[in-house]
Amino acid sequence: GSEMCIRDRATTQDEVINECFIKIGNGKELEKAGILKGGGFLRKKKLDYSAFQNAGFQKVDIRHCREINIPAKKFDILTGVPAGSYEIIKNSNGTSTLRILDANSFWSVSNYLVIKTK
Repeated sequence: GSEMCIRDRATTQDEVINECFIKIGNGKELEKAGILKGGGFLRKKKLDYSAFQNAGFQKVDIRHCREINIPAKKFDILTGVPAGSYEIIKNSNGTSTLRILDANSFWSVSNYLVIKTK
């Protein structure tokens, strides 16, 4: 009986490590969600990390999430992602696909990904 508990806990732990969160939206949507704040004359808006918890991020498992569909041709990745860890594919229908080449590297800076479409 006691062995079972250990295995269960390990599984949950593993899932937590592999959980990442994605939010894609335009400036207005991200502001409404509370994660883009401030800005003004010559000042860029900043991400408010404290608001991430309740901003309606989509939860993904990094072991299975290799491609992220972005409903725009032009966009900015607002969270830190290492340069060589992904590539962007422009689709003919006006969308883009962010393909993760190295998941461990891609998610090493933050387990949150915020993409602002233009």
